[in-house]
Amino acid sequence: MARIPKLSSTLTRSLGALGHAQASAVAKATRATIAALAQEDHLPGVGDDATRFAPGRAFVRRVRGHNVWLFYRFDAA
Repeated sequence: MARIPKLSSTLTRSLGALGHAQASAVAKATRATIAALAQEDHLPGVGDDATRFAPGRAFVRRVRGHNVWLFYRFDAA
């Protein structure tokens, strides 16, 4: 089941503020993680954790090989 990710402006701003240009290894790994989330059949994934994140809660997944964590939400649609 393919999902269409809606990225927050905070994500792009945060990566830029940390000095990660679009072609950097961190940016590429982040995009790969987002693509993997969009293609997952079942969310949350095995290694994902739930956390409180206003409003309500969100799930979090670590970008492999980097100290970057993606917070995400999803619905049945």
